[in-house]
Amino acid sequence: MLSADLSIAVPAAAGSCSRARAPLPSRAMFWGPSCLLPSPFQQHAPFAFWLAESLQPASFVALGARGMTAHLSVCQAVQRLELDARCLAVDVIDGGSEIDDGRRRDPSDADADAQGRAWHDRHYSGFSQVRREPAQDSITYHIEDADG
Repeated sequence: MLSADLSIAVPAAAGSCSRARAPLPSRAMFWGPSCLLPSPFQQHAPFAFWLAESLQPASFVALGARGMTAHLSVCQAVQRLELDARCLAVDVIDGGSEIDDGRRRDPSDADADAQGRAWHDRHYSGFSQVRREPAQDSITYHIEDADG
């Protein structure tokens, strides 16, 4: 007979390990995304929900927020789980050209981005931000922010 405890070990700090807070399967894995945008990430939203439930992060940063689906999924989990977390999506621009995963964006993605941004601003602006900035600026900013 299989054990009902399918929780996993996750690193808590250097040299130590702790149990994840949510067992497999967890209730979050069965949620559906609130905002349905055309995105290849859509099928991975339950995994993002489970990660947020399991790890309960204090902060979450998404670099390359193409289509916003991944970021919106984490924001949905933060809100629904009532986590005390800050979220940030950085839509990385490089030399004035929008890029993601090394590919130039299709202009038709602009409508989905606008819909995702509007959803974000209506539902998650209390604990989350979306920025557009050059990659080097975002890396510097977040390192300085983490240092205090």
